[in-house]
Amino acid sequence: MAGNVWRILAIDDDTDLLKNIEEILVGEKRFLPDTIEIAPFSSFDEGIKALAQERYDIVILDLHSKTDPAAYSQMEKEDQAGEMALSSLKSIRFVPVIFYTGFPKKVEHLTSPVIKVITKGGRFDVLRDAVEDVLKTKLPHLSRHMEEQQRDYMWSAMDGEWDKVVRMVEPAELAYLVARRVAYGLSRNSVREFLGISNKYINPLEMFLYPSPKDKCSPGDVVRETKTNEMWIVLTPACDFEQGKAENVLLARVYELTQHSLYKVWIDAKKKLMGAGEKNPHIKELQTAAKVAGGDVLTLVKDRKSERYKFLSGTFFLPDCVIDFQNLKNLPLVNQSDFEQVCSLDSPFREEILHLFSRYYGRIGTPDINKDDVWAKVEASFEGKK
Repeated sequence: MAGNVWRILAIDDDTDLLKNIEEILVGEKRFLPDTIEIAPFSSFDEGIKALAQERYDIVILDLHSKTDPAAYSQMEKEDQAGEMALSSLKSIRFVPVIFYTGFPKKVEHLTSPVIKVITKGGRFDVLRDAVEDVLKTKLPHLSRHMEEQQRDYMWSAMDGEWDKVVRMVEPAELAYLVARRVAYGLSRNSVREFLGISNKYINPLEMFLYPSPKDKCSPGDVVRETKTNEMWIVLTPACDFEQGKAENVLLARVYELTQHSLYKVWIDAKKKLMGAGEKNPHIKELQTAAKVAGGDVLTLVKDRKSERYKFLSGTFFLPDCVIDFQNLKNLPLVNQSDFEQVCSLDSPFREEILHLFSRYYGRIGTPDINKDDVWAKVEASFEGKK
């Protein structure tokens, strides 16, 4: 099966090192069935121009340029040298960066899943590992997928449709039409299929938008109160925000699962059980209590405990949490500066929360009838037909 050909832009004023980079990566079996192509540049300016003109999947970058002694001397003294180089790249396009430098301390603080820092003179495998780690993020794959979605729509899906579009769509609407179709190609199911993820279960990350859209309050926003560190979720409908009717914002309390009373009862029961010896005369009672308490927490996690609660599965930016629809707060919209956004629920999970809240508070209580009497009549009618 043919793999991807990943194009790597390598910038270093040492031409011998550029050759070494090519020897280290090109033909490396660990990347099979994918292959690596290196575009070497000994000039930072020329490399940046190439990045603006062509698409590359990764950039390997030396931090300093000894070919310009004045600039090199200035950057040697400048603690922001890494940011200067990275800023030039960011102004052009998104592309993961691997700093391959003799001055790693100047850029170590920039390290992230898409920015790697490798020390020159180390083992060659370290550079291979860095490239492999970047590819494992699937971000280079996603960038290509987005381009392919646009190209496929413009040249394939619309083939034979342009005459209809010209007759029925205003010129100003064309970009909107394309944007919506490309967005569909990046929908949850499409991305899962592209990444090869099973449709049986979702990843909790699929439930959220992170970071949240800034400077905007929306239903499903999970926020943290700065003074108390308490978390809340916005329940005010979107139409109220859009139409300027939201003078106040309705919030429901979001507890970390470990703060919930049922969880605390379970932990307490487990501690008592662990502290008891096997010959403890109450060992069976302690085991039963721990099992029952654990079952209560399980029903809470499975959303079967009560309509009052809704469980949110945790991610790296949010712990496992429980929304309590009975613990509410209503604040003026101007108070939103007292909160910081944690994340936002994405559709359809955002709509589900609003529906569950509406259903919980829309319950209608009615007197119970005697079900035993009803069942007695059913049994009597059945026996009478024999």
